[in-house]
Amino acid sequence: MQIQKIEITHNKPLYAFNKANTQTLPLAQNYGNAPSSLYRANLFVVKNNKLSFGQNEKPSQETLNYIELIRKNHAEMGIKSINLRDFDLDRIQDICAGIDVFKDLDAKDLNFLTHNIEEIMLSRGCSHQCVHCGADSSKKITTMNWNNYEDLVNGIAVLKERLGFNPFNTGGNTSIFPFHDAEPMMFISKDNNGNKYNIYDAAKLFYEKTGTKFNITTAGWHHPLSQKAAENFVQDPTCIESISISIHPFHRYYVNYLKNLKQNNPEQANKWKEKYINMMSNVIETTADLGLKIDNYVIDLQCLDKDAELSDYYIKNGFKKTDFDENASRKLLEEIFSRLKRKDIKLSDFSNDINKPGKYGTLFLRKIFNKSGRAGNLIKEERSRPSVFESSNTIIGPAGEIFVNSEEAGNVKLNLSRYHKKLNFKHPTTIKS
Repeated sequence: MQIQKIEITHNKPLYAFNKANTQTLPLAQNYGNAPSSLYRANLFVVKNNKLSFGQNEKPSQETLNYIELIRKNHAEMGIKSINLRDFDLDRIQDICAGIDVFKDLDAKDLNFLTHNIEEIMLSRGCSHQCVHCGADSSKKITTMNWNNYEDLVNGIAVLKERLGFNPFNTGGNTSIFPFHDAEPMMFISKDNNGNKYNIYDAAKLFYEKTGTKFNITTAGWHHPLSQKAAENFVQDPTCIESISISIHPFHRYYVNYLKNLKQNNPEQANKWKEKYINMMSNVIETTADLGLKIDNYVIDLQCLDKDAELSDYYIKNGFKKTDFDENASRKLLEEIFSRLKRKDIKLSDFSNDINKPGKYGTLFLRKIFNKSGRAGNLIKEERSRPSVFESSNTIIGPAGEIFVNSEEAGNVKLNLSRYHKKLNFKHPTTIKS
């Protein structure tokens, strides 16, 4: 098959011609007036009538020389930080050549993905089903195949080697969230041989290959592999940047306690309450020593804002605002700490000043006032608060999707939309209803 190069002109696409059937395939758009020598025909091949950067190839020598030039210039000027925005992306279009997981992305796609990436969804969906969930997580849990995850991590490692920096560490960040609308500590993935892996395994691999650490938020767990992951993090905290323990009266276990209590079923109510308190006391006991080893250990205590009103549905079902207010949350927290078997861990060991953590970390009180996610069923009407700023970040989904998350701070509105390209994941996700 013969590939013919066409001269590049401003704002016009570059085409490859398959002379065998005269089919015309657009290769790229809006390359501007970059030197045409950069777009040599052998960088682009047509396989089965599909556009592809040659998967058996590496970036061209011109690309590698240009990357080295920019890195050298930064070093000479004493500029320590570097990212893809410092490059003329037209001159590194083939940076993903030979990396199968990124085979459908060019430099501009890669820049879009990594410019403000904050999360990799190792899974979607959550078994907690808290009545307040800003992400509105589904009961259906979709999990990334471990082989796909390895391909992604190894692909990032190759990019890091080629560029001399990790493009996924944007703005100098050295950590990433492995979740969006899921419980990360309940992440359990299988490879194609049936071997199981937990969140610690994922964090360790990511850190060893890319130098990037995980930020973990948890509302509890009930699986032995999750418990093992927590214990591993305490023994080896090198791959974790922060951990936040969410404690609140919105959890499904605690809400079931309230429901049964209001239905005059105290025996069943106490079973649900014990289930929640035992789960969270185990979380504190298992992870507290992380606070002695990392800088960011936070207990995220949540409650309804004093001005928030319960929805008619919850009022009709016998709930009161006092079931979810600050006083209720603090009593719940105190009861959890009273059940700790380890007497060396005290609530007073957690400071209320985030700038001056206590012995183990910080206690942060978060008041819920908005209707985002399932809180729309809990809260009657949203209080109008001015937006502080608007931001957007990119997220990788468990099936290789690239999402854009637009967030309006102040009102905390989350809007996920799909990018027109995705990663090349070869193996299907696992789905558990």
